[in-house]
Amino acid sequence: LPALGTAVASSVLPAPAAPAAPTVADDVGTADIAVIGMAGRFPDAPDLDAFWDNLADGRSSVREVPPERWDPREFYDPDRRAVGRTYSKWAALLDGIDRFDPQFFRMSPLEAEAMDPQQRLFLQTAWQTLEDAGHAGEAPGGRRWGVYVGCATGEYLDLLRADGRSETAHAFLGNSASVLAARIAYHLDLTGPTMAIDTACSSSLVAVHLACESIRNGECDAALAGGVALMLTPRMHILTSKTGMLSPTGCTAPFDASADGIVLGEGVGAVLLKRLDRALADGDRIHGVIRGSGINGDGRTNGITAPSAAGQAALLERVRTRAGIRPEDITYVEAHGTGTPLGDPIEVKALEQALGDGGRAGSHPCGLGSVKGNIGHTTTAAGVAGLLKLLLSLRHRQLPPSVNYTTPNPEIDFGRSRLRPVTALSPWLPGPSGELVGAVSSFGFSGTNAHLLVAESPRHDDTPPEAATMMIPLSARNRPALVRNMTELADRLAADRPALADVATTLGAGRPHHGVREAFVATGTDDLVHQLRAA
Repeated sequence: LPALGTAVASSVLPAPAAPAAPTVADDVGTADIAVIGMAGRFPDAPDLDAFWDNLADGRSSVREVPPERWDPREFYDPDRRAVGRTYSKWAALLDGIDRFDPQFFRMSPLEAEAMDPQQRLFLQTAWQTLEDAGHAGEAPGGRRWGVYVGCATGEYLDLLRADGRSETAHAFLGNSASVLAARIAYHLDLTGPTMAIDTACSSSLVAVHLACESIRNGECDAALAGGVALMLTPRMHILTSKTGMLSPTGCTAPFDASADGIVLGEGVGAVLLKRLDRALADGDRIHGVIRGSGINGDGRTNGITAPSAAGQAALLERVRTRAGIRPEDITYVEAHGTGTPLGDPIEVKALEQALGDGGRAGSHPCGLGSVKGNIGHTTTAAGVAGLLKLLLSLRHRQLPPSVNYTTPNPEIDFGRSRLRPVTALSPWLPGPSGELVGAVSSFGFSGTNAHLLVAESPRHDDTPPEAATMMIPLSARNRPALVRNMTELADRLAADRPALADVATTLGAGRPHHGVREAFVATGTDDLVHQLRAA
């Protein structure tokens, strides 16, 4: 993989004022949290731009498992009782999970080889998130930032064991979930709380909530939060087959009459969070604002993995009330939406209890979708996948279609509900407040539920100021990476047309400066694009 840190982020930041001094507000426990950076990698989508394109096109990335992962001819059997076999041979998988540049992260190839690819992927994605936020530059003395990662112990140690390489110090540390979260803090000298979180399917959204609470409580000034999930062997397919969770047809169809179970998927995603007042004072670009977040547990249900409508509804109502948001102002829900005959009706029932039905005069419809139709159930990364979809929808002010939905589940009556499954790419319209507000839910089969309310960023004047002549620095670890960097920057500037002062600030103060360098003196964005393409 080309050295990380050389690529230009998908956004540039406005030139910031002097950093704000830490403050403690009277409403610390309910302070709004800004998302100032984000990055992710999902099936058929190496970055968030490609992810949005796939979402907008209604693309499903589910297909038969390739033999280089594991051979369906050996492990697939439609008989659910077959020992050591799975009745599902489908998944939505990442490409190139073995590609990694250890030198960029100051580690040896030997250490990297023994490291779970989940650690490598999250390390890369965390760095890309900092680049997106414009905070990838050096910070002498470290930063009081936290790291919260939804993850589970991976399967890579099984492969190392089979190869006789599992009993080394590198293998021990490289396959520990706690170290997965700690690596980025170690690499960047982050001194806030650092923890790995496993609440099954809700892990990464629980991680985001805990990061928000840590910021609100003053434990850290900012926090990286997200999740990662990979499946390197057929073990997850085999185990979930024995519980009857998987779709025997290989199709995830949230809220549809054809829904017959989940399809497993892979992914990694992260966000960088900061108090909204601090982000505004520091001049950060804001992708969205977390107005409220919360977690709870289902308690005793019909079975240890069975969801609870009452538990979900109580959480949704508590988060909404605490955030001071009216039900009618929430006009999109990115649901947990696993595509199971039992889970989908229970989730819709909870949403109707919390958001109100459609019977009242003047009630505003609320879009409903689930990213699992696109990329399957990404388990410990599922919550952050939904959050990133919601943030991208805010950016584009559009709602992408919920894939594989045609006919409603017979246990769901959308005719009496505010909820409307999104069936085509549509404009996202606000409720009576005039502000776009969406919700995202993630429910673990452990019984741990997580819910966030996310609003659009504060509006500001996007008109670029007249730019003076400015120097624009670029650098990389080698010449090919620098050339690639220049090409990517030119394309991004031509598409987004930010102010030249913002570009200069981001590339000068928000990036590390590597050994191979170029500098351009430009009078405006168009001039810079021309120089980059001519270089």
